[in-house]
Amino acid sequence: MRAQWAMATATLVPGLAAAGALLFTAISVQQAQDNLNVTQQGQITDRYNDAITNLGSESEDVRLGGIYALQRIMNDSPRDHPHIVSVLVAYTRGHASEPMPIRADTRPANDIRAALGVLRDREPDLDSTRFRLDLANTFLPNADLQRMPLDKADLHKAALPYANLESASLNSANLTDAKLLFAILKHADLRGAILTRANLTGADMADADLSGADLRGAYLLDASGLTVEQVLQGKLSADTRLPPDLVSDPRVRARIKPGAPLH
Repeated sequence: MRAQWAMATATLVPGLAAAGALLFTAISVQQAQDNLNVTQQGQITDRYNDAITNLGSESEDVRLGGIYALQRIMNDSPRDHPHIVSVLVAYTRGHASEPMPIRADTRPANDIRAALGVLRDREPDLDSTRFRLDLANTFLPNADLQRMPLDKADLHKAALPYANLESASLNSANLTDAKLLFAILKHADLRGAILTRANLTGADMADADLSGADLRGAYLLDASGLTVEQVLQGKLSADTRLPPDLVSDPRVRARIKPGAPLH
């Protein structure tokens, strides 16, 4: 019996020692990982603070560095994505509200263009569920917003002359009283967008999706690329200004309140 106990003990002790070693190793690895995470978060916080400081610089080059630093942080740390998007939106709104002469070659400042580029290329699925991109009252001539995710964005009273919004997603966006003079809206997703009293003089609307869009009071008289089928998808009123060839179509006339004057 003693011999059997001795043999069992001799067999068990190395196994317990091995299990203990594995447990110690696992705890050590987890602790090291926790320490690494803390260090990384501290580094990200430092980088974030430095970038925010750079945004307030009087030097455009330093501000550009701050914007691109925020983009790198956004890519490295998905959990910080919503905060950085909010910062860049607020920066754009605060620095792009002064009107300038509207010319075909007028463009936003370099830092604004950089901020818009980061917002355009962001991953919208990482935005906060309560986030609503607010560019109301901004002045962004010739802005490059191609394929930009602008769903539910607030763009009321925004001035976007000559802006390129080709294939942009503006689903349910608020464009009330916006000025889109000669803007490119080819293939843009404007489903459910509010275009009440929006000025789309000379805008290229070819293949834009206007399903459910509110076009009441919108100025589309000189817009190009519009078809009857497109405007019939939206909400029309007597003061929706449409091209003459569309106004004369009986299907369009039938959609407007009988007896209401047509432009």
